Amino acid sequence: PCSLCGASFAQRVGDRQRPAMSSQGSTRYSRLPRAAESAARCVSVRSRPARAWPLGAVSLRAPGAALEGGDLADDDDAEVGTELTQGSEDEDDDEDERRVAEEREQLVRKGAPKPAVFTRRVPFMTLLVVGALLLLLPARQMLKSAVSKRVDFGIIPHHVWRCGLNEDGVDYFTRNKPYTSLPAVGTAADCMLHCFHDGRCAAWTWGKSGSPGDVAGICYMKELEQAEWPLAKVNSGMVSGSLPCDMQSMQTGGSLFCFALMLPRSYEQTLLGLQFDSKLSLFGCDQYAIYSNEAIEVRPALITGIVDSDLKCSFGGEFGTALNLEIFLAVWKKVSADGVFKNHAWTVKVDPDSVFFPAKLRSMLPHHMPDQPKGVYLNNCRYGMHGPLEVFSKNAVLNWVAGYQSCLDHFNKVCSGSCNWGEDMFID
Repeated sequence: PCSLCGASFAQRVGDRQRPAMSSQGSTRYSRLPRAAESAARCVSVRSRPARAWPLGAVSLRAPGAALEGGDLADDDDAEVGTELTQGSEDEDDDEDERRVAEEREQLVRKGAPKPAVFTRRVPFMTLLVVGALLLLLPARQMLKSAVSKRVDFGIIPHHVWRCGLNEDGVDYFTRNKPYTSLPAVGTAADCMLHCFHDGRCAAWTWGKSGSPGDVAGICYMKELEQAEWPLAKVNSGMVSGSLPCDMQSMQTGGSLFCFALMLPRSYEQTLLGLQFDSKLSLFGCDQYAIYSNEAIEVRPALITGIVDSDLKCSFGGEFGTALNLEIFLAVWKKVSADGVFKNHAWTVKVDPDSVFFPAKLRSMLPHHMPDQPKGVYLNNCRYGMHGPLEVFSKNAVLNWVAGYQSCLDHFNKVCSGSCNWGEDMFID
């Protein structure tokens, strides 16, 4: 035990010097002994009860007292120590205690660094987290009270957006401003019908007669982005709502003819075979067709129609896309010659690797009926129509097939030759 205590003390202090009092009372520096003195005092000190200094106090102990009140020797060590501390060693112990006390006072007066002591301190981050939680509790209660009283900027809490809404005293706010406003609309029901017949409209707000400002009788048409719900706010002068839930039964969308162009012996052929087996994508339409530059049996009941093209094109133009106008002009000639599209209200051109849900399209088509004399096509992107999915009404296909040559002549003149456009940009 003595060797362990002396080693522990020597490891902590090493060759560090400490002040000692000379016979004249001045401070002198001497090196701490590492062997004999440390070992002898170790046994002497370990035989006495340990005393702990108050928290934060300087704790200087005689050599060998490594820890505060928790590192006493076992019973056998205590008995050995008791025998060795008889007689003259008691006087040495008293002298040691006096010298240690004097050295401690000297160190404190000189501002020497205090030896490390074991204290129970609460971590700073724990105090910080607890303080933040205490500060947030009142704020949470205030916010909860404001929402329950609908005073937080007039926002209606827990508002559920769904079809068939017609809410009096409510105004809808969306990420984008209303894209159009119709004046002199007589009732909220008329405003809802205007929204229903506009393909962009997903929510509407109508100003009641006698409303403050110049909003009386105005129907505001609002478009929603993907996964957006309108924010409902209290406004006694407004009526807001959504589209009716039974819109498909109010007006049918019409039948679908869908077709795709396939590169032979490519991944497109495999995809189309899998879609055919599961009745997905274009095979969920009322009638469908697949075209290629040769007759290919994708499935026993699915054989491609032949178009007059090698299906090869370059990439370039303003956007570095496939310059496939000539290829799809040949495809549209084949579609027109087959004439199947004339039996359906809508014609849909689908790329084999595009994700297409015919049922989703059917739910949107009632917005765009009836067909216009010059036809209707659906723009699938705010930056212009993109080719993976193109939707045309019957009259649009008739006008496109009949008039694309005049369009070619016009743009060849404007661009002094080919404009280097793809089929989708040319049609758009």
